[in-house]
Formats: sequence, structure tokens, C-alpha cells
Amino acid sequence: MINIITGPDNTGKTTTALKLERDTGLPLALRYHKLPPTDGESYYNWCMNRLFMGQDTDFLMDRGIVDEFIYGPILRGYMVFDRKDQIHNVIARLQDPKLTRIIYCNPSIKVQQLTLDERPQLDGIKTQIKVINNAFDYFLFVYPLAGANVITYDFTKDGDYERLLSIIKGGQQ
Repeated sequence: MINIITGPDNTGKTTTALKLERDTGLPLALRYHKLPPTDGESYYNWCMNRLFMGQDTDFLMDRGIVDEFIYGPILRGYMVFDRKDQIHNVIARLQDPKLTRIIYCNPSIKVQQLTLDERPQLDGIKTQIKVINNAFDYFLFVYPLAGANVITYDFTKDGDYERLLSIIKGGQQ
């Protein structure tokens, strides 16, 4: 199973991925070589390769795949996936709860805003952070991933990491 750790900027994704790698022994897949992605066919092939790897092995993924559906339209005005069949194939794989678990890092927007200036951000992140948060909520819980295996995680809540770790180690929901 692929465990995709996703969410808006400054929500603890990389820290969570590194902690889960340490505490579960699951390997952490490498990110796409160029962010933001610009070559739609290359990025699509990379995503599908990762999604199909989830059939045979368990691993963690810091960002990727889900993020393009959010950041592409908001920051660039389009998604790098430019064919409907590509979009359909990726979403179908993300919706399969036997193959994909999405860990949605989602502390309050106030927590995110406190740390936005600590490191460089892509153009538009700071001004669009509320829109990005709303888009993640909509995409993961309403359309098109309603029914997918989504676990909401907030690193600021006591015991939430332990809950997440238990889910991943036990394979429960």
C-alpha cells in the first residue's frame, strides 16, 4: 500500500513522513525530480509508476500525486495532466482503499500561517493559502475522492501521531 502524505504548505508533511519512516520501517519514496512539475507526460508516468508500486509493496510518499490536482489549477491555472484519461486513471487509483491511503496533514490555518515565512514558498502560496486549504478539503472529502482511504492528521493535537502510527502499523482505518 502506498501511504501518500499530503496537505497544504507548512502542515508537517515532511516531518511526519520522516517520523513514520523511522517508526514503521517503511521506505520513503523519492519525490518527483522537478517541482513544480512541467512535463505532463513524464509526471503522469511517474505518478502511475508510484501508484502501481503500491500493489506490491508498502511505502510512504511525501507529497506528490494529490498535490497536482490542487496546486496546478490554483498556482498555474491548469494541471500538468492534460488528458482526461490521465486524470481518470490517477483518480481511480487514489480511490482504491486497498492500494492507497492518503494521510491528510491538516492543522489549523493559523498554525500554517505562523511558519510560512520560515522558508521559501512557491509563488502564490502565501496569498492563496486559504484557497489551497479549501481546495484540499473539497478534493479529499467531497469530490472526487469521496470514499477514498483518507486519514486526517494534525500534529498539534496530543496523541494524534500515535493514532496515525497505530493505523499504519495495524493497517486499520
